[in-house]
Amino acid sequence: ENVNLYVTDEIISTELVAVSQEFKQERMSTIKAILKGENKIIVTHVLAALKTNINKKSFQNYTISFKKDKIIDVKKVIEKLIYMGYEKVPTTTKLGEFSVRGEVIDIYPSCMETPIRINLFDDEIEKIREYDYQTQRGGKEIKEIEIGSPRAFQNPKKLFHFGDEE
Repeated sequence: ENVNLYVTDEIISTELVAVSQEFKQERMSTIKAILKGENKIIVTHVLAALKTNINKKSFQNYTISFKKDKIIDVKKVIEKLIYMGYEKVPTTTKLGEFSVRGEVIDIYPSCMETPIRINLFDDEIEKIREYDYQTQRGGKEIKEIEIGSPRAFQNPKKLFHFGDEE
């Protein structure tokens, strides 16, 4: 719980590339912990430590949070997801995609193994849960989730810095 692993794709061996999604999740978790000022032990490699990282303001601009019973503006959520680099599609099947059908928002977050479905009652979040995109069957219910940009680790210059900025 107090230890995070922070690696870069470049130092992951070929045997582990298949699970790089887990590493993306762990990197996002590590960055969140650092930016929130949590006391953590971070296990890393010198190349990962030297790699440019996202600054706090950009990280906040490129994340979106959802919480059960929260009121949202669907139009603003769509705009924010597109701004963050998600692609709006009719049916969500791949990482970095989202779709909106009536009072249902499906998002396949870049650092999750499964997509999430947000069920609304008018503009209030009624339920958030994981689901299987192939069967459309619901999975584990989630009370709150913070989603990062699918571009967070593609190193766009405007998102990253060399550690001297806040």
